[in-house]
Amino acid sequence: LLTFNYAGDQLAGKMAMKMAKKAGMHVLQVVTGEEIKYDPKGEDNKRGLAGAVPLYHVAAAAARAGKSLEEVAAIAQKYADSMASITIKSTDATHPQNGMLFGNLGETDQMEIGAGQHGEGGGTRVKMMSSKDTIAAVAPKLVEHLKLKKGDKAFVMINGCGATTMMEMLVLFNDTVEYLNKLGIEVVANMVGEVLTVQEAAGFQLNIAKWDSEMLELWNTPAHTPVFFRE
Repeated sequence: LLTFNYAGDQLAGKMAMKMAKKAGMHVLQVVTGEEIKYDPKGEDNKRGLAGAVPLYHVAAAAARAGKSLEEVAAIAQKYADSMASITIKSTDATHPQNGMLFGNLGETDQMEIGAGQHGEGGGTRVKMMSSKDTIAAVAPKLVEHLKLKKGDKAFVMINGCGATTMMEMLVLFNDTVEYLNKLGIEVVANMVGEVLTVQEAAGFQLNIAKWDSEMLELWNTPAHTPVFFRE
């Protein structure tokens, strides 16, 4: 059995591992925490974000190829360690029961860089920018963190937070590809859409992963997971 846990949820992960082992199950754990800080003075939450979704597919494809549990876990952890994400939100999420806003961002002309998966704060607020300027502000942080360089291959995900249109997400994706291409980095695969959302929040997550030929081959292999499948 292979379990996936976010870095910010280590207690639940440890409990799951303990219970599984007590039941006599052979269990290995993969931890994701691809969020990086935009503001050097901000909190280092290392939250797991939408990057887990393509990781699930790669792990499932590796299992379908007949690899052992240990091999699948190693591939999945390699993926987890080779990706990075930053979330940008422009309006707050709403409470699913009473419709109240989580915050006051929507009342300003600002956006928050470094928000959490569920719309919580924790980042830094800046004046609203265009898609191209926003990508120019956050993509360098991801490139630097992953040590991407000319000739490297990359996977790019634009995950809408819940109230971002597909047209907006495609513009963001196009601007990301243009930025990486100027650095000589080839985008070999992508995922664009509302993959992992929070109720009615506007904004997006930019996830970039450094890939090699093995990751690309597994991505192109049909596999089914609870969140995503490719025929």
